[in-house]
Amino acid sequence: MNAELILPDERPEKSGRSLASVPADAGALVAIIARAASLLRYDPQSGNFFWRVTRGRTAVVGSVAGGRLPDGRVHIKIDGHYQYAHRLAFVFMLGRFPFDCVDHIDGDPSNNCWNNLRECSHAQNMQNKHVYKSNSTELIGVSRATRSKKWRATIKINGKCHHLGCFDTPREAHKQYLLAKSRLHKFNPTSRSSAI
Repeated sequence: MNAELILPDERPEKSGRSLASVPADAGALVAIIARAASLLRYDPQSGNFFWRVTRGRTAVVGSVAGGRLPDGRVHIKIDGHYQYAHRLAFVFMLGRFPFDCVDHIDGDPSNNCWNNLRECSHAQNMQNKHVYKSNSTELIGVSRATRSKKWRATIKINGKCHHLGCFDTPREAHKQYLLAKSRLHKFNPTSRSSAI
């Protein structure tokens, strides 16, 4: 590991950030970190973890550790418990788990290169939302206003939905969403999954 271990009671407090995702028991935290370091090696350039020891037929010394989940995230089984690779990257690079969420800057949840990861709050991470499968327009922030038969533009800020107006076309509504996103979503001001 590259940095000193930061125990939960030594965490810097930051307003508006949930620390619930960090194990509360300092002993358990130290044990997880030490065990991960004894079993794995992290390559910050590729984002891959490699086994230091053989742990079965598929987990042999030098092989890539972990598997990909349906949503694209990589998880690694350590002593019967799955750990997300992006969270383990923080352990290996900073000596601690992230305080809240980890954002994949390029939007690819399997890309765990260190320069593609950044710590963020849950509200910041929600700025990266993709289009829901049930959204018929395939445009983020756009839905059909049933009464007016127009297209509604909305944006969420800190979990609260804000109405941006109703428009004649889905494209007009989406343009308004993108304008609002560029002003209000400071963490990720551009949309990853839709374009005009």
